[in-house]
Formats: sequence, structure tokens, C-alpha cells
Amino acid sequence: MATYYSNNFTTTAGLSATTLEDGFIPYVGDINGRMRTKRMTFIPGAAMSAADVVRMGQFRSTDRLYALYYESADMTGTSTIDIGLYLSGANHDGAVIDDDLFASAIDTSGQAVAYADILTSAALTPTDRGKSLWEQAAVGAASYTTNPNVMFDMTILVNAATASTTAGFALQAIYVAGD
Repeated sequence: MATYYSNNFTTTAGLSATTLEDGFIPYVGDINGRMRTKRMTFIPGAAMSAADVVRMGQFRSTDRLYALYYESADMTGTSTIDIGLYLSGANHDGAVIDDDLFASAIDTSGQAVAYADILTSAALTPTDRGKSLWEQAAVGAASYTTNPNVMFDMTILVNAATASTTAGFALQAIYVAGD
């Protein structure tokens, strides 16, 4: 009978770790981190065009995302949106990292969406929950092998024009702040 160890006992957890690391200290987000929530809302005020990007909120590359919820009213018109990450840049004008990392082609027309968990609806799987944002980005389109120590903007990319000026969307992130 073998004994295996989780990420609370060894850095090789999840890889059939059978050796306990003496003196190993797990990441605070895995053992006693304080969960935080960030609610981000946007009401357009005017019709939106294809390729419009809404910067919803800023996060550190070390923040560990555990859940991401999406909700919206009926945006009318025929449109879909993607939810992803961009670099923050100097004035929240940074380049795209992966514009559909968290969700791809969410239909915003003719229906309201109430509090849907979207964290694993695109490139990410359930085992990617709780990874640092830079690690989640590397699962998607980014090619990070170490923490780039940058700030990311969580974004919504509009894929086609929307007619609504009063209905909007909201995201709620549940995460542990990185070091």
C-alpha cells in the first residue's frame, strides 16, 4: 500500500508524489488564505460594436482564482462575448494575453444569465481552479513558464454589435490575493 501526498505536503503534488518533503511550507492560498471577492459591473450606456473591449477589473499575476461568475440582462441584438485576460499596461491599455481564457462565445441576446460559474467553461479544467492567474494564462494562449510579475485586466470582448444601452454584465471573482 502506497502513501501519496497533496500540495499541502510536497511541491510535486498531483504527480503521484510518494515522498514527503521535509520542511515544505505550502502556499498560503492553499492552507490558510483569506478568500476575497471582486464584483465588477458594466452598463454600456450606448450600443457596442464588434471588437469593443471592456476592462472589468485588475488582478496580480500571482492572484489565485477559484471561481468566476458571470451574469447579464438581455443585451438585445445578436451578440456573443468572450471573457479573458489582457496585460494592464500603463493606462489599462495593455496587449491581449488570451481574450477567451475564461469563456468563449457567451450568447448575450434574448436571454438573461444569472450567476453562471464560467471559470472552467473554456480552456481551463477543474484542476486549474486555484492556480495563479499566470499559470491559468499559460494553460490558455500565454507561454509563461514562471511568474511574470505583472498586472492583468480581466476583460470582456464583444464579438458583434449589441443594441442595449441599459442592460449590462457583471463578473464576480473569488480569489486569494497573491504575494
